[in-house]
Amino acid sequence: MGVPSFFRWLAERYPLSLERLHRPCGSEGEESHAGAGPIDNLYLDLNGIIHPCFHPEHGPPPASEDEVFLAILAYIDRLLEVVRPTSLLYLAVDGPAPRAKMNQQRSRRFKSAAEAVAREQLRREVEQEWRDVGKEPPPRADDGEGGGGGLKDSNIITPGTPFMATLGRWLRHYAYARINGKRFGGGEGSGGGEGGGVEGEGGK
Repeated sequence: MGVPSFFRWLAERYPLSLERLHRPCGSEGEESHAGAGPIDNLYLDLNGIIHPCFHPEHGPPPASEDEVFLAILAYIDRLLEVVRPTSLLYLAVDGPAPRAKMNQQRSRRFKSAAEAVAREQLRREVEQEWRDVGKEPPPRADDGEGGGGGLKDSNIITPGTPFMATLGRWLRHYAYARINGKRFGGGEGSGGGEGGGVEGEGGK
């Protein structure tokens, strides 16, 4: 579920734990390891990958769930090309959170949905006022809510939803295709936060 300011605390307390990436993603080179020497294990919190792939800051939003899944796997592949872990790849996905956390998330998300409905209603009223005076309302700009035919409801990125179950199946197939000695537990297990993951020996 995340630890507030954890990265800042880690960077300030252990500054040598951060390494600069010397090799850009996709560049050629037999040895990479992100410029930090051989790396044994790579642990990824997929929340930091799923959400940017679901609603990217640059470029059009994905038109289907399959596009999201493909973008997620492509992102993981790019990281593997750079880091090249020698022993293990661990992919962590959210499992069911405690009731209080789930209630907090639902309240926040339903409030966001209600605000979106109110904005849409206000927008329609303004457009109608333009038409009433004989003018054509200006074209709508993409407001970051998934316009242009893309996916809109980020609530599907919640443990227990069909979206997350399907993502789990995609990750299983990904593990089978990429990793020997893999082991996967999806986001169905309890534990709150990053409760499931793919583990693979021989991460290359």
